[in-house]
Amino acid sequence: MPQLVIFQISAMAAVKHISMSISDTWGIGCLRQTAGFPAGNGNKFQYMCPIGPLIVVWDIEKKQRILSKQVADDFISVLIKNDGIDLILMVSYSGQGKLLNSALTSVCPFEVPGRNVIYASWLEGGSLFSLCTIGHASSLFLFEVDAGKDGVVSKVSLKWSVKASTLYRTQAQQQESLDDEACDHDDCCDDATASANKNDQYQSYYGCMFSEENTIISIFNRQNSPFEIHLYNLEGICLQKQPVSPLGDSRTSMLCMSECRNGRFAVGMERGVFVFIESKSLETLSVFQSQGSAQVCLWDGDLLTTVAYQSGVLQWWSISGEIIKEARVENAESVIHLSWSIPGKELWIGGVTSLNYVFVQSSPSLVSGATANVLRMLTLIEHKVAGCGLSFKDNSTLATGDLAGNVFISKMGTDFKFDDTRGKINIKSSVRCLVWVLDELFIGTLEGTLFKWVVPENGNPTNYELIYNFPFGVLSMRTSNSQKLLAIGTGGGDLYIFDTVKKFQLMLETRTHMPQNVGPEMEERFMEIWSIAWEPSDSLIATASEDKSSVVTDAKTGNLVETIKGHTTAVTSIDWKTLSNKNCILATCADDRTARVHDGKTFVLLKILKPNDIHGWYTMTYLSINPSKDWLLCSTQNGYLVLWDLRTMLCLFCKKLHCGSIEGLEWNKSLQNFASIGSDCIVNVFSIC
Repeated sequence: MPQLVIFQISAMAAVKHISMSISDTWGIGCLRQTAGFPAGNGNKFQYMCPIGPLIVVWDIEKKQRILSKQVADDFISVLIKNDGIDLILMVSYSGQGKLLNSALTSVCPFEVPGRNVIYASWLEGGSLFSLCTIGHASSLFLFEVDAGKDGVVSKVSLKWSVKASTLYRTQAQQQESLDDEACDHDDCCDDATASANKNDQYQSYYGCMFSEENTIISIFNRQNSPFEIHLYNLEGICLQKQPVSPLGDSRTSMLCMSECRNGRFAVGMERGVFVFIESKSLETLSVFQSQGSAQVCLWDGDLLTTVAYQSGVLQWWSISGEIIKEARVENAESVIHLSWSIPGKELWIGGVTSLNYVFVQSSPSLVSGATANVLRMLTLIEHKVAGCGLSFKDNSTLATGDLAGNVFISKMGTDFKFDDTRGKINIKSSVRCLVWVLDELFIGTLEGTLFKWVVPENGNPTNYELIYNFPFGVLSMRTSNSQKLLAIGTGGGDLYIFDTVKKFQLMLETRTHMPQNVGPEMEERFMEIWSIAWEPSDSLIATASEDKSSVVTDAKTGNLVETIKGHTTAVTSIDWKTLSNKNCILATCADDRTARVHDGKTFVLLKILKPNDIHGWYTMTYLSINPSKDWLLCSTQNGYLVLWDLRTMLCLFCKKLHCGSIEGLEWNKSLQNFASIGSDCIVNVFSIC
């Protein structure tokens, strides 16, 4: 019997030469509070923002993407410009940093000695910048930009750093922390030990900026305590710590912060609560509650502008906490980014899935309750709500869906255009999964409907039809290797197999996963089928379910062949392939954060793989085997891609590429590229270098 080995491999020990480059991308951007700004170039309608590891520039008036360039190896979390030195600060989530010129050429690369970078701020003149990271090693950093006599930047050096976990420890605890750091828990400790040593993730910096007095203001969150504002001088000495809890709730955390203006700044919290704070004394000046849970704010003269996260309602507030005026912006949803093009008049509003340019009617009146009208707006939007479902037709054509019912047909190597040359429909039902059968695209929905779209070259939206209604949602689909059979898994635990050649004849209907009694009331609940895989000869089929098991079934008779157990939570994805060495492999991944590799003939467990380099709460969402390269590719709920070599079981790659959950993952037919779609409504096509 093969030996069971559990691999817990850190990406820090991964093969160094593996990298992923994006050949094509569809979507608007991955905007954040400190990621995105007007591109300039004399055109007020152009905006620069990141998409994963790319930087793109949009011309919103022409609805064209005029530039796209990959400048990082993983998700860009900081992209801010300093006009004083005409350089752009780019930092990725893993800590890869670069100073870029206006042509996006690297002037000076640097590395942040920490991962999970989320926030940064320039000193006005450009000689310093600060940034912070989250996680168990959360830290606040100050970097200095060194320029020669000719003014050309030559080096970026770290002046100092403060680790969040050391701020409230005794001397003995700090020594224990140093001892812990001598051991990389991700590499050598078991789950219990690593978990115990990572409790520091509950002490973390969440924002930082420079004040007008050349001090650094940082936001610090501590578990079960009010968040705090820490004030540092430029030498790294903490001058003051001030807890902030205007509602008396110790669990209230910070969502956003403004720049300093006239010795004051604002901090936004959950439930729309804002506080104005004096930057020298850290004294609270006033408290107000805006509409919606605003996740971004900015100054408009002496007024603070906030925007409701979901509804897009703009509000202007005085320092005393009095609302002055408001305006509603249509199509501005899930707002996370604001930037003035012309202060008080024209405004960029960035959402998770959209970019908007808004013309606001300025009002000289500061009378409370005045209305500011939106005169006109320009909008860019692709997928909406959350991307979900992806399928390659061939090597270059792919279909993608979303929960708003949109389905797009995209072709690699073509420019991203907002016009009618791309195939697109809206089926008015939430798309869950997609699969091609030759020239026909099958679309499964959460409502239980199955559509077929015969997609011509021009993507005529009239050529789709409803072909089947299921009693439960269509959660997974997979065609047989011969392309003659289509398997469908539903929310009721039922497996259906249709013959696609014989006018969509139903060949098999069986319940592979039985209902279970769950919860404190032991209520009966159906066990959903989340993924399907065909055995290479098409004689067997496997289903993965939230009941923690995978079931292997005879594809003709429906008879049970094997029940594969071992995962401790819902099994989210399954694949079944013959590798280049002729070994047959069946692989699964689950919410328990592991991938399990089985012998594809005997179903004996061979390996358990687990990435330990991923910050925060996450689950495994999808996996796909590349039988040509003997690779196992996995995705996570928090946007990471993880690649393992199935011959050595080494982790080749582990980085964050999406800012949301990855909800679709597939290799193209040649196995040279793969695509992913995320809840961030971004579609990426990758090649591996």
